[in-house]
Amino acid sequence: MKNLIKKILKEEFQGEKLWEVKMNMFDGDDDLDKYENMIEIYELLKDKKGFTGIKVHGNLDLDSTKMINELKYIVEVTGNLYLSFSDIKSLGQLETVHGRLYLHDTDIKSLGKLRWVGKTLYLQSTIMLEDLGDLKYVGGNLRLENSSLSIDNGDLRKKINIVGTYVDNEDKIY
Repeated sequence: MKNLIKKILKEEFQGEKLWEVKMNMFDGDDDLDKYENMIEIYELLKDKKGFTGIKVHGNLDLDSTKMINELKYIVEVTGNLYLSFSDIKSLGQLETVHGRLYLHDTDIKSLGKLRWVGKTLYLQSTIMLEDLGDLKYVGGNLRLENSSLSIDNGDLRKKINIVGTYVDNEDKIY
Protein backbone atom coordinates (compact mmCIF):
# COMPACT_ATOMS: atom_id res chain seq x y z
CA MET A 1 0.00 0.00 0.00
CA LYS A 2 2.92 2.34 0.72
CA ASN A 3 4.10 2.10 -2.90
CA LEU A 4 0.62 2.87 -4.20
CA ILE A 5 0.42 6.01 -2.04
CA LYS A 6 3.85 7.16 -3.29
CA LYS A 7 2.78 6.57 -6.88
CA ILE A 8 -0.46 8.53 -6.43
CA LEU A 9 1.36 11.43 -4.76
CA LYS A 10 3.67 11.68 -7.79
CA GLU A 11 0.80 11.65 -10.31
CA GLU A 12 -0.46 14.91 -11.70
CA PHE A 13 -4.20 15.44 -11.56
CA GLN A 14 -5.17 18.28 -13.83
CA GLY A 15 -8.10 19.87 -12.04
CA GLU A 16 -9.79 16.52 -11.51
CA LYS A 17 -12.03 16.57 -8.46
CA LEU A 18 -12.82 12.83 -8.35
CA TRP A 19 -10.12 10.29 -7.67
CA GLU A 20 -10.60 7.68 -10.40
CA VAL A 21 -9.78 4.13 -9.32
CA LYS A 22 -10.05 0.54 -10.47
CA MET A 23 -10.65 -2.10 -7.83
CA ASN A 24 -7.65 -4.14 -9.00
CA MET A 25 -5.36 -1.28 -7.87
CA PHE A 26 -5.83 -2.33 -4.28
CA ASP A 27 -4.58 -5.25 -2.24
CA GLY A 28 -7.11 -7.58 -0.68
CA ASP A 29 -8.79 -10.95 -0.91
CA ASP A 30 -12.19 -9.51 -1.80
CA ASP A 31 -13.92 -6.23 -2.65
CA LEU A 32 -14.46 -5.42 1.04
CA ASP A 33 -10.70 -5.52 1.72
CA LYS A 34 -10.06 -3.49 -1.42
CA TYR A 35 -12.79 -0.98 -0.47
CA GLU A 36 -11.27 -0.51 2.99
CA ASN A 37 -7.79 0.00 1.48
CA MET A 38 -9.23 2.48 -1.05
CA ILE A 39 -10.91 4.51 1.71
CA GLU A 40 -7.77 4.50 3.85
CA ILE A 41 -5.64 5.80 0.97
CA TYR A 42 -8.28 8.35 -0.04
CA GLU A 43 -8.39 9.78 3.48
CA LEU A 44 -4.61 10.21 3.40
CA LEU A 45 -4.63 11.90 -0.01
CA LYS A 46 -7.85 13.87 -0.34
CA ASP A 47 -6.54 17.11 1.12
CA LYS A 48 -3.14 16.88 -0.58
CA LYS A 49 -4.72 16.35 -4.00
CA GLY A 50 -7.96 18.32 -3.54
CA PHE A 51 -10.24 15.39 -4.28
CA THR A 52 -13.97 15.72 -3.55
CA GLY A 53 -14.84 12.05 -3.98
CA ILE A 54 -14.10 8.74 -5.68
CA LYS A 55 -15.12 7.38 -9.08
CA VAL A 56 -14.87 3.57 -9.15
CA HIS A 57 -14.32 2.03 -12.58
CA GLY A 58 -15.91 -1.40 -12.82
CA ASN A 59 -18.05 -3.36 -10.38
CA LEU A 60 -17.99 -3.00 -6.60
CA ASP A 61 -19.32 -6.01 -4.70
CA LEU A 62 -20.11 -5.42 -1.02
CA ASP A 63 -23.06 -7.86 -0.85
CA SER A 64 -23.71 -9.29 2.60
CA THR A 65 -21.14 -6.97 4.18
CA LYS A 66 -21.92 -6.46 7.85
CA MET A 67 -19.17 -3.93 8.52
CA ILE A 68 -20.23 -0.95 6.40
CA ASN A 69 -23.13 1.33 7.32
CA GLU A 70 -22.28 4.16 4.94
CA LEU A 71 -20.74 4.15 1.49
CA LYS A 72 -17.95 6.64 2.10
CA TYR A 73 -16.64 9.12 -0.48
CA ILE A 74 -17.87 7.23 -3.56
CA VAL A 75 -19.65 9.55 -6.00
CA GLU A 76 -19.78 7.35 -9.10
CA VAL A 77 -19.50 3.65 -10.05
CA THR A 78 -19.10 2.81 -13.74
CA GLY A 79 -20.21 -0.81 -13.32
CA ASN A 80 -22.65 -2.58 -11.01
CA LEU A 81 -22.84 -1.85 -7.29
CA TYR A 82 -23.79 -4.78 -5.08
CA LEU A 83 -24.99 -3.90 -1.56
CA SER A 84 -27.81 -6.41 -1.04
CA PHE A 85 -28.09 -8.16 2.33
CA SER A 86 -25.56 -5.69 3.78
CA ASP A 87 -25.86 -3.37 6.78
CA ILE A 88 -25.77 -0.29 4.53
CA LYS A 89 -27.83 2.59 5.89
CA SER A 90 -26.57 5.47 3.72
CA LEU A 91 -25.24 5.83 0.19
CA GLY A 92 -23.22 8.86 1.31
CA GLN A 93 -22.18 11.02 -1.66
CA LEU A 94 -23.18 8.47 -4.32
CA GLU A 95 -24.83 10.19 -7.32
CA THR A 96 -24.37 7.82 -10.26
CA VAL A 97 -24.24 4.07 -10.93
CA HIS A 98 -23.81 3.26 -14.63
CA GLY A 99 -24.80 -0.38 -14.21
CA ARG A 100 -27.23 -2.10 -11.85
CA LEU A 101 -27.67 -1.10 -8.21
CA TYR A 102 -28.55 -3.93 -5.84
CA LEU A 103 -30.00 -2.72 -2.52
CA HIS A 104 -32.59 -5.41 -1.87
CA ASP A 105 -32.94 -6.76 1.66
CA THR A 106 -31.21 -3.77 3.27
CA ASP A 107 -32.40 -1.31 5.93
CA ILE A 108 -31.69 1.76 3.79
CA LYS A 109 -34.16 4.60 4.44
CA SER A 110 -33.40 6.94 1.55
CA LEU A 111 -31.43 6.94 -1.68
CA GLY A 112 -30.07 10.35 -0.70
CA LYS A 113 -28.05 12.11 -3.43
CA LEU A 114 -28.38 9.24 -5.93
CA ARG A 115 -29.69 10.73 -9.17
CA TRP A 116 -28.92 8.23 -11.92
CA VAL A 117 -28.90 4.41 -12.30
CA GLY A 118 -28.00 3.19 -15.79
CA LYS A 119 -29.73 -0.17 -15.53
CA THR A 120 -32.09 -1.87 -13.05
CA LEU A 121 -32.48 -0.60 -9.47
CA TYR A 122 -33.27 -3.44 -7.05
CA LEU A 123 -35.07 -2.29 -3.89
CA GLN A 124 -37.08 -5.42 -3.05
CA SER A 125 -37.70 -6.07 0.65
CA THR A 126 -36.31 -2.70 1.75
CA ILE A 127 -38.69 -2.48 4.67
CA MET A 128 -37.20 0.76 6.05
CA LEU A 129 -37.27 2.68 2.74
CA GLU A 130 -39.02 6.04 3.14
CA ASP A 131 -38.09 7.91 -0.04
CA LEU A 132 -36.16 7.74 -3.28
CA GLY A 133 -34.11 10.84 -2.50
CA ASP A 134 -32.91 12.81 -5.55
CA LEU A 135 -33.42 9.93 -8.02
CA LYS A 136 -34.24 11.22 -11.54
CA TYR A 137 -33.37 8.36 -13.92
CA VAL A 138 -33.44 4.54 -14.01
CA GLY A 139 -32.25 3.06 -17.32
CA GLY A 140 -33.81 -0.34 -16.62
CA ASN A 141 -36.47 -1.53 -14.22
CA LEU A 142 -37.32 -0.17 -10.79
CA ARG A 143 -38.08 -3.08 -8.44
CA LEU A 144 -39.90 -2.24 -5.19
CA GLU A 145 -41.62 -5.55 -4.38
CA ASN A 146 -42.14 -6.07 -0.64
CA SER A 147 -40.68 -2.67 0.20
CA SER A 148 -42.23 -0.21 2.61
CA LEU A 149 -42.46 2.50 -0.07
CA SER A 150 -45.76 2.96 -1.83
CA ILE A 151 -45.84 5.41 -4.74
CA ASP A 152 -48.54 5.83 -7.35
CA ASN A 153 -47.17 4.93 -10.79
CA GLY A 154 -48.30 8.24 -12.30
CA ASP A 155 -46.64 10.29 -9.58
CA LEU A 156 -43.49 8.20 -9.76
CA ARG A 157 -43.07 8.57 -13.52
CA LYS A 158 -43.54 12.35 -13.24
CA LYS A 159 -40.57 12.50 -10.87
CA ILE A 160 -38.34 9.76 -12.30
CA ASN A 161 -37.62 8.78 -15.90
CA ILE A 162 -37.89 4.96 -15.77
CA VAL A 163 -36.96 3.36 -19.07
CA GLY A 164 -38.12 -0.13 -18.09
CA THR A 165 -40.96 -1.33 -15.91
CA TYR A 166 -41.86 -0.32 -12.40
CA VAL A 167 -42.87 -3.10 -10.01
CA ASP A 168 -44.56 -1.67 -6.90
CA ASN A 169 -44.70 -2.99 -3.35
CA GLU A 170 -47.81 -5.02 -4.19
CA ASP A 171 -46.10 -6.73 -7.16
CA LYS A 172 -48.09 -4.74 -9.73
CA ILE A 173 -46.16 -4.13 -12.92
CA TYR A 174 -46.43 -0.80 -14.73
